[in-house]
Amino acid sequence: SGRPRVVRSHFIEYLRPAFAGDRIEVVTWAASLALREVTRKYLFRRTGSEQLLARAETRWVYVDIKSGRPKRVPEDLLASFEAVPDDDPELAGLIET
Repeated sequence: SGRPRVVRSHFIEYLRPAFAGDRIEVVTWAASLALREVTRKYLFRRTGSEQLLARAETRWVYVDIKSGRPKRVPEDLLASFEAVPDDDPELAGLIET
């Protein structure tokens, strides 16, 4: 597409081990939507368990195809999502380990 994005950074905090054969649930949301960067957060749990296995964060930037330099996040994308802060009541029970 004409709107490539690249990962600026990943952060992963491993809290508990996962094992071969485990079924893993992932919850993800847009944590922040800035003019030049989008941050998504993730929570990983073993299916049927309340305990977090890991949490992660990825920062994405959009780039100009010709120059390879960061550019503004497309307006339609910014309008399509709403950032969800960590203290959002719907996330409160999910974030606790």
